[in-house]
Amino acid sequence: MLSYAARVIGLFRKRSSSNGWAFYFGDFPEPIETSPWTNVCANCGAGHLEASLAGNNNVRRLFMAVKSYNCPFCGAWNPFKKY
Repeated sequence: MLSYAARVIGLFRKRSSSNGWAFYFGDFPEPIETSPWTNVCANCGAGHLEASLAGNNNVRRLFMAVKSYNCPFCGAWNPFKKY
């Protein structure tokens, strides 16, 4: 529940729901994507690109300007954040 509250507060650009980390060891033959994925499921933690959610018609308008989506992996409801 705290994660949902942080996401709602995050809609006002307060960055309260910002999280994430990465470790890279060794050489990688292809470039590493470093752009942030702001749509992270509060239930399973899977990150989703804004374009893939919109392209698969997962994004819907909840009320007025607030949008949401259901996680493609676990089906949990999440607020949608446009980066």
